[in-house]
This record gives sequence, C-alpha cells and structure tokens, in this order.
Amino acid sequence: MNTTGGTSDRPVAGQKSGPALATPKGGQPAAPSAPDEPRGPSLPWIRPVRPSEIAQVAALDEKIFGNLAYPFFVLRQLYDVHQDDLLVLEDEGLLRGYSIGAKGATAGLGWLLGLGVEPASRGLGHGERLMRASFDRFADHGVDRVRLTVDGENAAAVGLYQKLGFTLLQEVEDYLGPGESRLLLEASVPAVTGRPPATRVRNRGQPDL
Repeated sequence: MNTTGGTSDRPVAGQKSGPALATPKGGQPAAPSAPDEPRGPSLPWIRPVRPSEIAQVAALDEKIFGNLAYPFFVLRQLYDVHQDDLLVLEDEGLLRGYSIGAKGATAGLGWLLGLGVEPASRGLGHGERLMRASFDRFADHGVDRVRLTVDGENAAAVGLYQKLGFTLLQEVEDYLGPGESRLLLEASVPAVTGRPPATRVRNRGQPDL
C-alpha cells in the first residue's frame, strides 16, 4: 500500500514507502471531513475521486511514492472496482492527497490500499482526515477491522497508525519484493469511528471470521 502524507506507505495489498506522515499541529486530532461535502472555497474537503481526475491522482502518487507508485491503469481499475472508496482531499481547487480502502475476502475485514499527501501539504492533518474518512466508508460497508502495511522505518507513519489504534500483527519479509519488508498492522473500525459498522449479510454456510 502507499501510505504517506500525512503518511507514506501503501498498506495492504501493499504499502509503499514514501515520505513521512504529518500529524496535526499541536498534537490535537483533526476533525474528519465528510466525503462529498465541501467546506468552503478555501477549506479542504474530502470526496470521491472523479473519473477525469485519475490521471491527477496517478501524478500525485508518483510524486509521493516514486517507483512504488501505482501505475495509471491500476488506479483506473481500482476506481472501476471501488469507486466511492477512492477518496481525494481537495484544497483551493487542487488535489492534495488521496486514500483507497477496500473490503477484503474475509468477512468484516478491510484493507487500506493507499494513503498519501503531497509533500507541500504535510503537517496540516490531511493524512489523518483521509484515514478517518476511509474508516467511515469501512463502517458503512460492514467492516469492523482494517489492515495495512507500512515501512517499519517510517516513524511518522507508524506513529499516526498507533495514534489511531493500529497494533502490530507481524513483520512480512520481502512483502513488496526483495528488500521491501513491511509491518502488518490492524485496527478496530468502531474504535476509530465511534460507531458500530453497518450490519453485514453473511453468506449461508460460511462462518463469520
């Protein structure tokens, strides 16, 4: 996963390593922005990405993660599959960051596939805002726990995840290829959002893991 920028590193299905994640100044959690709800002409807001903006997200991702960035075609297909779960943070008419969440194959489990904020916009709490917005989406989808991967040397990103309640499951050697090991972390969705996840439908004959 990419999570950066507020953070850097791509969780799950991989996480890239990248620049350090920013936490809000003063140490106070930033209030989450509601997706699809503009907060004023000069205030940042979080919303689902538009198809016409995928190339902008690809360019932003490359700026953040370099050779570990998602190619355009991957982001295009992630959008086709997940759509409203690919969120962007817009500020002063420009995209400053993004996050991608997805339900996993295991019931109740979600993955944060990407989280990034451009270098010039770090230190403003955007990474945490995006993370909390994605967790709200997870709750809507009936997800009650989320996993991601992060570069263990990215102290800022690890610090943000710990602040949000993520705990270490294991370190996976060569997760993103030779020499690209990652920490696998997990957090409770209700603990982050303060509300229970939406009721999920269980498939007959399948256990709820």
